[in-house]
Amino acid sequence: MAAAIQIPTGKWPTAKHEGRQVYPDLLTVTAPPPARHHTLMHPMSDHGIRVPPERQGFLTSSGRFVGREEALNIAKLAGQPMIDHSSRHDTLLFSEDLW
Repeated sequence: MAAAIQIPTGKWPTAKHEGRQVYPDLLTVTAPPPARHHTLMHPMSDHGIRVPPERQGFLTSSGRFVGREEALNIAKLAGQPMIDHSSRHDTLLFSEDLW
């Protein structure tokens, strides 16, 4: 998995092709490990874009964006090695848990 965030595309003009919206409602931004969520969010905040917790998650190996809760379930089911630390959350996955 890789840290990922989603930002709304509403700040940009929406293009239409044959009456259909061409661009998605959300743009997924990701970077390979060891990038963390703050690595992705910092440039967004420089442009006034806030990334709420529900838009912070991970990109799976199949390219699907999942939230922190689903990411933890996937990691556990896959037997993903995790770093044992005192601040680890019971129901949410953070990049600090993986690398």
